Amino acid sequence: MERPVSVLAGHCLDRWSPDRYKFHVGLEAGHVAVFDVSSIMARMTWEPKAASITELGRTFVGENPICLAFMRRSEGSGLAIFPKAGTKGDKLNSCVYVVCRKARKVVGIVSNGGTFAVLRTIEDQLMSDPVHVVACVRGP
Repeated sequence: MERPVSVLAGHCLDRWSPDRYKFHVGLEAGHVAVFDVSSIMARMTWEPKAASITELGRTFVGENPICLAFMRRSEGSGLAIFPKAGTKGDKLNSCVYVVCRKARKVVGIVSNGGTFAVLRTIEDQLMSDPVHVVACVRGP
């Protein structure tokens, strides 16, 4: 793996999720690589389980993804990456905000297996050196 700068491990799957436990790695060149870690995380019989840790895929988000954080809610309903209508990403496994320090933006991505979709991109002139993001759990 070439120059990892941030990591985030998924730790919760919805009972009806089509996905598996994941480990996200931000690479300095601007990609987020996602690994299947179900071989060491899956505990229930209904959870998909791989034979070993494998890379599922990667997507470009912006240079120097310095911080990864889970989104507050499960998101992505209606995206083409989900096979069934109404399916969304797991909030503590596959819905992630990525702070891209060199690109000066925050990108919200969701993944299903090894496929990705960008939910939103936050860019502003006042965000001159973003280094951290966190999802607040208060409010509606």
